[in-house]
Amino acid sequence: MTKHNPQTLRDAIEDIAALPDDATLFVERIDGKFRHASAVTVLVLSDDDISRLMEDVADEQAPGKDYFLEAFVIMELLEAWREDHQGDTPSLDEFLDLVIHFAECDNWPASGGARLEDQAAV
Repeated sequence: MTKHNPQTLRDAIEDIAALPDDATLFVERIDGKFRHASAVTVLVLSDDDISRLMEDVADEQAPGKDYFLEAFVIMELLEAWREDHQGDTPSLDEFLDLVIHFAECDNWPASGGARLEDQAAV
């Protein structure tokens, strides 16, 4: 396991391209929800950890945080958003909201576009 050091979810998403593709984000919930300012722990998990329940890994290696998403998934979501918006890049706040929605609901919000919802369901 290797640990990386962004302090908040916002920091981690802002620098997502600098994180290893196989990094996993564990994020605190504030009032039961993931928030831009939620504390984050970024870990590159061992093969043994990957085969375990993420809840157990979080309890041991990221106390007080829940499994969020892997860095490669967040990068794929960003690329899908860009493709759906003629190459534009979302604002950081807009993308954070979309990623949080995806992490909590395992789909894009209806305003994210049908193509993204189809791709995320695959």
